[in-house]
Amino acid sequence: MPKGIQQKPYSLGGNAYLMWDYPVGYGALSLAFGLGISTHNVHSNGQITYSLDGKYTSLQAITAPYRRNKLSCNYFEIPVELRIRGGANGHGFKLAVGGRIGYMYNAHTKVIDDDGKRKVYWIKNINPWRYGVTFRVGYDKLTLQGFYALSELFEKGKGEPKMVPYSIGIGLLLY
Repeated sequence: MPKGIQQKPYSLGGNAYLMWDYPVGYGALSLAFGLGISTHNVHSNGQITYSLDGKYTSLQAITAPYRRNKLSCNYFEIPVELRIRGGANGHGFKLAVGGRIGYMYNAHTKVIDDDGKRKVYWIKNINPWRYGVTFRVGYDKLTLQGFYALSELFEKGKGEPKMVPYSIGIGLLLY
């Protein structure tokens, strides 16, 4: 985050993927790929502002009182994973490393303050492509998962530099 902008620790997001699993030989190793959607929300004290010509996007600290302020980015994604499973029929220890690439289909901000609720759609200069590395480790249907983007949030030279999305959370597997 830029200087003076503080991210809240409760920036919730979510992912849903339909993945196809292809075993490698007869062991516990497999390769999986699929399609899905994700949402990445960032709660902070930063509001989106633009240069006079609209060619640069920055974050400025909100000075007026507010109850909620977030930037939400939503993506269509293609995940790929290398998986290792232990236990009978895949129940037991699970480890997956991989990556995903996504295309943004929606970005908006939402502010709730004394004047009510406002949403602003189609934020300028956000990088429409997001790609990065993923991991999951867990037991049976419950996992700890993470994502680290290798792409920046804003297009190079058109927004706040070095803003790289990442997430850590809990996953629930349906298989």
